[in-house]
Amino acid sequence: MAADGVGVAVIRYAVRGWNAAPDREPSPVPDARWALDTLRREHDLPFVLVGHSMGARTGVAVADEPGVVGVVALAPWLPADEPVEPLKGKVLRAAHGRRDKITSARATRRYVERAAEVADAGFTDMGGLGHYLLRGVPRWNAFAVAGVRESARLSRRALRRRPPGSSLTERVSRSSHTRGEPARASYDAAWRQARTYPIRHRCSAGSAAPVRPRARR
Repeated sequence: MAADGVGVAVIRYAVRGWNAAPDREPSPVPDARWALDTLRREHDLPFVLVGHSMGARTGVAVADEPGVVGVVALAPWLPADEPVEPLKGKVLRAAHGRRDKITSARATRRYVERAAEVADAGFTDMGGLGHYLLRGVPRWNAFAVAGVRESARLSRRALRRRPPGSSLTERVSRSSHTRGEPARASYDAAWRQARTYPIRHRCSAGSAAPVRPRARR
């Protein structure tokens, strides 16, 4: 990804589990929003969220955040009632193996079909692979990289048309298909400024590995 000028931020959850409740968002969702807000303040660049299992569900839930252009979902957990609205105008690339006994490849396919009504959504059948990414590692990696590249390519097209004076994240938060005047600053130059960031945030849609709860900073 470095050759494409793409920076990578690896972020983990504050607590274990989805923990949905009527009076609050599921635990990973506000964590992911906090992480994206932190990154936006430091980098006026578009974001592609890559997540596995519950991490992919979190990525879908926060796809409506400013600056997010796409979600790459690996063996995602996407129940039948999961909303597709956060993906409106975005890119979704989902992959699932048929031997997955933890989450459902059929449910993922059905979700992608619903999401295609509001987003550029695609499903990839990973054949005999299961839920965990320990088998078929090159195939999972290749899918993730291709999904990020495709989302980035589509966002480049949109951002080259952004109105003068608008930030990159402001432009992405609008419809990715809206026409605008040519950008004053070169998007490609900004894209090349991306860097790889260390594990520094307390949460993310980018990692499904729970860690010990940490106090909010």
